[in-house]
Amino acid sequence: MLKTIITDIKTKNAAKILDSPMAFKELAVITDAMVYGVFKSISMSQGGTTTMCSPTGDGSVVLTDLMLTGDKKAGSLTLQFNDGTNTEIIGVFPLTDAPLAFSISFNGRWQGWKSAWLEAISSAVGNITASVGYYKVGREQSLNYNDWNKRR
Repeated sequence: MLKTIITDIKTKNAAKILDSPMAFKELAVITDAMVYGVFKSISMSQGGTTTMCSPTGDGSVVLTDLMLTGDKKAGSLTLQFNDGTNTEIIGVFPLTDAPLAFSISFNGRWQGWKSAWLEAISSAVGNITASVGYYKVGREQSLNYNDWNKRR
């Protein structure tokens, strides 16, 4: 048997061993979303704009999951990142032809830029529910809009 200790490359601290309900030790790798992820749900019944999530200070938000439902009505639901100056649309979801039923678990880095919030804009009068999973990151892990846009 080999004795192995996993250490952080920067701090040289040993990885922590968590108590497990199993009778054996296991190595588990978890993501930031699993540790820091939260969700927010909104309901809209008339046209308008609602902030779904926003970063802390000059940080940014990383999207993990999205669920949308809505009645068949004239209009659409738009989701976008916005910082008051720059806007990037994530999607426009029409409600005219059929009820809205959409969900996705993002695989990749769906991260906004510094100070950008996620907002939902409805042009329909009808019941719309939007739920977003996300976590916040600090300014050190966030890019300004121009640098963020160059990476795409």
